[in-house]
Amino acid sequence: MELDSLQFWLFFFAAVFILMFRSRKNRPTVAVKPRGVTARVFSLHSPLHHDTPLACLLDDTKRFGPLFQEKEPPVLPHGPSCECVLTESFIDSNQLYSGKAEKEVDPETDLGPLGKLQRRYYRYRLILSKPDCPVDQTEEIQNLILPMDLDPKFQEQVNQHLEGKL
Repeated sequence: MELDSLQFWLFFFAAVFILMFRSRKNRPTVAVKPRGVTARVFSLHSPLHHDTPLACLLDDTKRFGPLFQEKEPPVLPHGPSCECVLTESFIDSNQLYSGKAEKEVDPETDLGPLGKLQRRYYRYRLILSKPDCPVDQTEEIQNLILPMDLDPKFQEQVNQHLEGKL
């Protein structure tokens, strides 16, 4: 075979292509993890009681910072009976979007320790029990409560507690 023949060059490029394909196939792939952005985050938590102000209930479990819709936390206290606590932490955006950054909420309520879903349900019911709750938020919160799959005994306990029977 001569170097200037068409057959030589076809055979040469075919061999190079096959070698490249085989070496790529045998090489272990290493996933490159994108680097996240670390940001300072504020979390607001409020104890859930009958006398917790509406502003505290509405801001409970909210996070503030550059990775969230609301950038600056509210000025505390919300009012005269506000017991809200603002905690500061640093969070990586990869952790945030993977769901690994959520910390357990302090379970301080007048019903005792509650799970995450139970706490959310109780907070929604407390908001609905406030006479100064706006109508548009009432409808929105009622729509959030409907799909919650909770134990009927717990729901009855909350109802009795809010009516003052407990």
